[in-house]
Amino acid sequence: MITYGFKKNLSPLLRCLIALALGVILLVWGKSFFKTVIIIVAAVLALAGIVRIVMGALKKNAEKKPLIVNGAIDIAIAILTLICATAFTDALIVILGVAILVFAVYHIVVVLSVAKYAGKKTFYWLVPLIVSFLAAITMIMYKSEIVGYVAGATLVIYAITEIASMINVKKAIKAREAAKAPAAEEPAVVEEQPAAAEEQPAEETPAEEEK
Repeated sequence: MITYGFKKNLSPLLRCLIALALGVILLVWGKSFFKTVIIIVAAVLALAGIVRIVMGALKKNAEKKPLIVNGAIDIAIAILTLICATAFTDALIVILGVAILVFAVYHIVVVLSVAKYAGKKTFYWLVPLIVSFLAAITMIMYKSEIVGYVAGATLVIYAITEIASMINVKKAIKAREAAKAPAAEEPAVVEEQPAAAEEQPAEETPAEEEK
């Protein structure tokens, strides 16, 4: 029985909250959220590069050249990130879709593995199946402007999957422990031994009778 990731309540609850928060953000912002993330990353890299160049210019020892070179590299990466912002956005969407698909398939595997103890309820495997389908659509439609909203809806449904799988696994673990628990021992029945037959008086022999 596969229960990895669900033995403790904290892990699935944390994954649920992260998926729910990101899903709501994507439902509000759509694909532009990824572009905003790319721009923020480029701005941070550019700022770090400028700081390094300034620090290198102020130094007069051997550390001057490495700081200036590293700063220039940071700025170059930032500029490249802005130029290729669309490509990086598409890559992030595809990576997100793959991650959701992998987790959803794992949920299906978990549901099937605990079915012996928790039963085969349609809800528990149908929800991750829907998530898998939406994740595949997210990867296929990565260039579409509505893909952000599709990914957001997928993450919200995935958050429900985390809670459902957690409940299902907990139920299976309890059922397995109950099945493995030794049955209550029945009190041993002590069979009463039949009382020893009363000794019969020995018959007198003829010799004794003559006496």
